[in-house]
Amino acid sequence: MRPVVARCHTSSLAESEAIRRYTSGKSQAMFFEDFENHSAAAWRPISDQELSVRNAATLDPNVKALAGEASWTDFVLEGRIALRSNEKNNASGSAGLFFRVTSPEREGDDLRGYEVAFDRNELVLSKQTDGKRQRLETYDLTKLENQPRMNEWNLLRVAADGARIRVWFNRMHPSSDPERGLRIDYTDKNDSVVSGAIGIGTHNVQAWYDDIVVLPIDALPQSCPGDQQ
Repeated sequence: MRPVVARCHTSSLAESEAIRRYTSGKSQAMFFEDFENHSAAAWRPISDQELSVRNAATLDPNVKALAGEASWTDFVLEGRIALRSNEKNNASGSAGLFFRVTSPEREGDDLRGYEVAFDRNELVLSKQTDGKRQRLETYDLTKLENQPRMNEWNLLRVAADGARIRVWFNRMHPSSDPERGLRIDYTDKNDSVVSGAIGIGTHNVQAWYDDIVVLPIDALPQSCPGDQQ
């Protein structure tokens, strides 16, 4: 069973990057992964299980993998994620993106960095240090006109700019979404993590991932209110 296109949609930075590469032969991305080569070679698992790849990556529950460089500082990270509905999953399971990750261990959650993850009800920005996870900010997804559904793609975008972290989730039609998809705007004033790699990961749920892209912070679109404040 493949995920259907989500009803909530915003223009994808990965689509723009693919068009740029096709038309000009040039790339703006620091990292680009559409899994079309059916390979997970760019990803470093930090769990026992590997990624299963076929046009998209399938992550079983509690699987994490990293990509990119520890030296990355300010950037825009975007990816499409679909929570799978099957017998493996916990009803409250979540999936999301890691960023500015350092000191990863092969087992468990002993890493330093940020994560933004969602289930069907809530979007959560958290920070992990010394094996402890701290919830920094949340957004109630039940407020949205269209809540996330199992087996539907959701577009998640993160802008890490110094200590400020902004998170967009499923921009809807502007008439029903005055925030234009901007769900979290948080400044970490307490020992913020300033650099690190990116990652994908699941918590008690199986999920599909696709179209992961990392761009310089100045590539953040300016067409949406709040994007360049």
